[in-house]
Amino acid sequence: MKCPICHGPLKGEAYCPNCGQAITYEGIKQTYSDITLVPSEIKKWNWGAFTFNIFWGIGNKTYLPLLCLIPYFNLIWIFVCGFKGNEWAWKSGNYSVNDIEKFLMIQNTWNRGGLAKFIIGLIGAILIFILYGMLFAYLMGFYYY
Repeated sequence: MKCPICHGPLKGEAYCPNCGQAITYEGIKQTYSDITLVPSEIKKWNWGAFTFNIFWGIGNKTYLPLLCLIPYFNLIWIFVCGFKGNEWAWKSGNYSVNDIEKFLMIQNTWNRGGLAKFIIGLIGAILIFILYGMLFAYLMGFYYY
């Protein structure tokens, strides 16, 4: 988008950074190039895209997380999903510049669920590691009562 006064580029700000003009976005038709501009407050880690990558991608109408179905490649791609997830969801075209708060609210729900799943999985992996260690020690005769 461009400022109606000085025609400087806008990225969803309330005021033009060049001339200081207050910007209202009602009635301004959004073009594809406007959608591809991602506000800075959206560019952050997304736990939902990291842990629920395939389901998160379908739910946010962005299909790059489906690459997590490729074996071995998915070990790297889940981190890419975590870093780029918010940007992909924003660029899917479901949100406008006025919807930043709504977008962040939706992604915060995914973040809470994703972080909870990550922590539960981490605790489960640690417990399994400890139990296998105890079983190994018992079978090898190192475990005394």
